[in-house]
Amino acid sequence: MSLPPAPHDVWLVAHDLTPLGDRAATEAARLAAPLGARLVLLHPHDVPQRNPYERTGQETFARDTEIRRQLDVLAGRLVGLHPGLRIDVQVLAGDPRERVLEEADRLAATHVVVGTHDRKGVACVVLGSVAERIVHDARVPVMVVRGPTH
Repeated sequence: MSLPPAPHDVWLVAHDLTPLGDRAATEAARLAAPLGARLVLLHPHDVPQRNPYERTGQETFARDTEIRRQLDVLAGRLVGLHPGLRIDVQVLAGDPRERVLEEADRLAATHVVVGTHDRKGVACVVLGSVAERIVHDARVPVMVVRGPTH
């Protein structure tokens, strides 16, 4: 049984182009579809520092186009599993944490969904955790989808 569509229910999924990102999107779709919510698949990526080897605008456009294509394929699979699910795809340059939080605010998202690779110890300290920072700083509920445990 599905519930009546929420007038403005937006689930923002931060996707890092990994199987865990696919898993987070799949879980978000499973929960959001019966609510009539809209899903936004967002791939935020860092902007490289300026240097002689920096990508040209054409290379950046090609990379972003390929990322969008990958997310469009995922969106198609999710709609196949959940007919009627509305999905938008976005690719944004900048600090991933900042982009996710800014888009959540801009879209008035009702939920944010992130995956976590469950790094522990030195890896977590050195690399930091974008997911952990989003959980801490988000103004809306955040669902964390964990990767497989080894």
